[in-house]
Amino acid sequence: MFKLSTQGIVVLVLVLSVNVQAISYQVVKNPYFTEWSEGKPVDWCVIGNPDVWFTDSFSDSKHTISMGSRVQTKEGDGLMQRVSLQKGQRYLLQCFTGVPKGGRVEVIIKDIKTGKILLQRTGTKYWPEKHSGFFTAKGSQAEVIIRVVKGSHLWVDKVTITLMQPNPTPSMVSIPKIPVYYSSWDPQWLDVLKAVNVIDSEIPDVRTFAKLRKRGVLVLSRVSVINRGRKIKNADDFKKQCDELVAQWISPFIDTKEGAIPGGADGIVIDELEPFDNDAPRLALWEKALGRVRRLFPNKVIAVWGSGSIGSAPGSKHSRVMKMLDTYADLFMLEIYQATCPKSQRSYGRNLSEYPIAARVIAHTSPNLISKTVVVLVTAENVMMNFDISPYHNMVKWLKVQLTNIPRLGREKFGFAGIGQWVSYRAQTTTLIAFEKYVKEIFLADTKPIPLKDDDARNALLEPSFEHTNSKVWKIDGAKSSCRYAAYKEHKSIPPLHDKKVEHGGYFIKMTRKNTPVAIYQDVKVQSGKSYQISVYTLPLSSRAIGEIKVSAGNKILAKATGKMCGPTKWWVRLACTFTVPEDQSAVRIEFNDNGCNVGESLAYDWVDLTPMEGLNRPMKILSIPRVSFGKLPYEITVVGENFLPKCNVRIGDDIYCRVKFVSPNEIKVLIPQLIRRDKYTITFSRNDWLGDTQPIVIENGLIVK
Repeated sequence: MFKLSTQGIVVLVLVLSVNVQAISYQVVKNPYFTEWSEGKPVDWCVIGNPDVWFTDSFSDSKHTISMGSRVQTKEGDGLMQRVSLQKGQRYLLQCFTGVPKGGRVEVIIKDIKTGKILLQRTGTKYWPEKHSGFFTAKGSQAEVIIRVVKGSHLWVDKVTITLMQPNPTPSMVSIPKIPVYYSSWDPQWLDVLKAVNVIDSEIPDVRTFAKLRKRGVLVLSRVSVINRGRKIKNADDFKKQCDELVAQWISPFIDTKEGAIPGGADGIVIDELEPFDNDAPRLALWEKALGRVRRLFPNKVIAVWGSGSIGSAPGSKHSRVMKMLDTYADLFMLEIYQATCPKSQRSYGRNLSEYPIAARVIAHTSPNLISKTVVVLVTAENVMMNFDISPYHNMVKWLKVQLTNIPRLGREKFGFAGIGQWVSYRAQTTTLIAFEKYVKEIFLADTKPIPLKDDDARNALLEPSFEHTNSKVWKIDGAKSSCRYAAYKEHKSIPPLHDKKVEHGGYFIKMTRKNTPVAIYQDVKVQSGKSYQISVYTLPLSSRAIGEIKVSAGNKILAKATGKMCGPTKWWVRLACTFTVPEDQSAVRIEFNDNGCNVGESLAYDWVDLTPMEGLNRPMKILSIPRVSFGKLPYEITVVGENFLPKCNVRIGDDIYCRVKFVSPNEIKVLIPQLIRRDKYTITFSRNDWLGDTQPIVIENGLIVK
């Protein structure tokens, strides 16, 4: 790889070899134990005389082989299969095993002609323990042996041997000239984030993948660093750990999704590299593993997440890490997370000097690496990293300040190659849009930053967390004495942790029903014809208190949501509803009231969020469910709908959970198991929305079994 610099813009160019791209061929037959004959797995020989059967898979394949439950296994019992190999070629073995406490299992690859053991792994853990290892074929046939050394039971699943064979015509994977990175992927984000050209995610459905590639978006599959804290005992253990790392990192390249994505993923992003000193033992492990991945896949993109500490120490302390990244990586995702300010300080941010320091350190220590470095900001919503929702922190303005202070392309002597953002699944849409806006106007532009305007992409709802007790933004309709700002510290029985997900501020609104109803409301400017979602967390403080959201425009109620809760309780419950603004209206009234309370009863409200539906969280819809023939079960059906997400759960009745395969935002495949009787069944579809809350759709008599 080399860099070109044209008018201050960094261009990344991949120089590709033409004869070493690895592709995969599986040589093990019936690797997932899906085929059975006369009570035994097809193509597998059972060693010894154990009791053998299969159970539901634990490793995301089809079945898991089990032995020894009724007839205990003995030493040497297990499974064996002879496989055909190409002499002199490299192969990757992967499998899952499990043994009871104190048990031991061996996984062996043995050359048949010479009897030489080509690879050996030992397992001592309960299910599932993954084994990975590379070996070179010495002859044309070998035996795969998985056997008990000690213990009464054995579980085995997903045994694969992959041929790592050179491809003489590898396809080129390009990197955007100016990487704009996002750490997540969602079908609904594609129409919002136009500047983003690098994402890391599981490979989406084929149609979406093609759409992303047409737009020039680079899709990286995230992989982890396994056995991070494990010590290196000796040379054999070093080799074993290296094999495990390489197998983990190349898995997206050899997984073609059953041929739907030829060649596998375009790249990987490894999460994450520690700031190793030059003499750290595990740094040698990283160097070895990254080198092997690069030699196997020279045309694939390798991105590495790394601590901001790598760029914070001047001199040679981390020079070996930087040299490794420059040699083997295509992108370096540098994490410099700017913490929100202490509550006593209302200014925007601290430690902004870390950006130019890191740029200078990296550029001086490894000049080529700076042209690959993407500095990554953060948006998170949890107690430890409370960025996006803090009442003491304007995240939208803070994004602008950060992007203004980061060395930019063409303006600084040492400019980063790109910009990115780490995003939790609960990120607010306003933050996503603001990031997009400021990336275009500040980081990508070579002009003076454009100041904020009244119509910028911000939450139009003001004081959403009731933190400014003297504010006049929220209006009270009714007796003011029954609606007041209350402090959490004065109500120690009320936790400021909403639904165990987010912690928000020091105040909330408390309503106590007097002789007349009371409500709190705010008139909010919105766009005509657009759809929105409004949500709030509510807490019943009395036994029959019920929270309610109401949205109106003029004299018309657009939407309403009521919480069916039993109190008193410490559980905050999120209410949400969606609405579309009439074409003749440019404002709506958001109201929360005590209509569900009797006299003397109380309830609380906190953390209001108004979100454009064009961004995220469009409601899931089910358009069609086919009937099922009782005699064909188990049977896979195709369910058509809208706004499916990869993690969708399907339940039949109360306790029958189905296996679900995500195809696209408009289609999922559901494997219906064996049911008890012919009947009409209730079928429930559920997924977690972008706040982490479950959104169920219950269809009565939705599944008819003939």
